[in-house]
Order: sequence, then C-alpha cells, then structure tokens
Amino acid sequence: MPPEHCLQLLDRDLKRKKITVQALQDTNSAPYLEMVSLLKELSALPSWGNGRDIKTLAKTMVGMVYKTKHKAGAAMTLSPNNTVKCFKDLLKDRKARDASVPSRTPAQPFDMSQIQNNPPSAPTPTGPAATRTKKAAKRAPPKQEQKPPPPKQEEAPQDGSGRDDGVSDAVWNLLQADKLAEEQSLKRIQEELQKRQEEIEARKAFEEAQKKIAEELAAKKAKDEAERQELMRRMREARLAEERARIAREKAAAELERRKQEEMKKRELEAQAQQKLRHMGVCCQGFVWIKQASGYRCAGGSHYVSNAQLGM
Repeated sequence: MPPEHCLQLLDRDLKRKKITVQALQDTNSAPYLEMVSLLKELSALPSWGNGRDIKTLAKTMVGMVYKTKHKAGAAMTLSPNNTVKCFKDLLKDRKARDASVPSRTPAQPFDMSQIQNNPPSAPTPTGPAATRTKKAAKRAPPKQEQKPPPPKQEEAPQDGSGRDDGVSDAVWNLLQADKLAEEQSLKRIQEELQKRQEEIEARKAFEEAQKKIAEELAAKKAKDEAERQELMRRMREARLAEERARIAREKAAAELERRKQEEMKKRELEAQAQQKLRHMGVCCQGFVWIKQASGYRCAGGSHYVSNAQLGM
C-alpha cells in the first residue's frame, strides 16, 4: 500500500474519533513529506503490516491527544511535531523488534534415500556395510528442533457475572458495592426531584385556593363597620398568604431548576469521562466504567483509571 494511501486511512480513522491532525491535510508541508519518508522505511521492515500498524498509529495519536490539555469546548487536535514523533517512535520500535528476532537458517531438504536405504524393519548390518552406514549417519545433517507453537491467549471467562479472571473477591465486592451505591444515589435524586415537583404543584393549588377566597371575600359587603373591619382583616391576611405562597412557589421552582442544572452538568461530566475512558482504550474487553471514590474501574474489575489520569 503506498504511503499516501496509508496516511489517508490514518486521517479517516482519526476523524471518526473527532480528532483533527493538520499535518495530514497539507500534502505539501514538510511534516507530511517526512511522514511519507518514514512510512517508506517502515514498509521495508519485515514486521510491518499496513492496516494493522496504521490502527496502532491511530491509537498512539489518540492517547497523545488525550494527554494534551485542551480548552473546554475546543476541538481536539495534534501538533505536527507530535504527529511526526508518533511515526518516529513506531519506526524505532519496529527496528528494535526486528533486530531482536534471530535469523532463521533454511531447513535442510528431507532425503528419502535415507529411509529407502535404512528401513526400520531391516536387521542391523555388520561388517563393512555397518561401517559405511555409521559414516553416512555422521555425515547426515542434524535435524532441526521444531519450536512449539506460541500459546494461545486465553479469553476472559464467560461466567455470566462479567468478572474478569484473576480479580480478587475484595476488589470485586468493592466494585459491586460502588455500583450499587451509584444506582441508589440516582434513585434518591429522582425521588427528591419528584418530591419537589409535587410540593410546587401543592403550593400552586394552595395559591389558587387563597386567591378564590380573596375574591369571594371581596365580593361580600359588610352591613356594618364591624363586619367591614373583619372583612378587611381577612382580605389582608388572604393577600399576605397569597404573596407568601407565590414567593415560596417561585423559590421552590428556582431550587428545582438549580438541581436540574447541577444534575445535567454532572451527567455531562460523567459522559465526557466515559468517552475519554473509551478513547484511552485501557479496557480491552470494552466493559462499562464504574465510578469509584478516586477514579473509575471497568465493570470487569481488571482495569482502573484515577481522576488525576483523566484530568478531573
């Protein structure tokens, strides 16, 4: 695959992750030409694989982007210097890997004449024939020892609980407790918001009832001064009660709105943390991340990322 095509695939992969790399856009720039040159060196190495190593480069760049501080709301970008550095680091790693792999000697062709001349069932020759056989055996090249195939990577056990292999009971129990605590906290918040909503509706009903009483009292006319004074007193009390109910309702509505904004902001921060954790690629199984006291642990239990690592 030509280097230019590899760079197009890399740019497409990064754009899917909402990351812009300016050095991949300007094909006449010095960083772009340097990346083409580095890709030519990489493609000449035995361990190079086009699609596989382009995805490796993309993951490295994504990790470097998330390690770089960005302003809130700003687009995620990677500087030309850091972009070229990722290519150089990969080239250095591949050269070191290829240098550490011993060169293989070509296997000797199997000589069928040895089996034909020395069948297993034939009796052991003696005399001059035995001497010639022993000399031929000494001249035969030694058989190369066959290397056992590399062990297959064990997959995580599927026991239905989502628990990774090797996770201790203490870590697993703490993870389940934190998960339960988070679910209970969300339930309490929902119940509190529902309760405040019901209080607002009750205050509104009380305000309407007081308003109706005030209208009914205003419609009546007292026959004498005593009745008129009493009527005026009750009307004043009704207006005061109406005003207090209105102030209480507005205050409760403002408090409800504030809590909704706080919860919305909290959910946005949590979504950003989850997105950042997914882009970091720490958990190879792709489990959901559970918030704990000072960071996050994947639902499998094996992987942990602190708040400091997330920049939170």
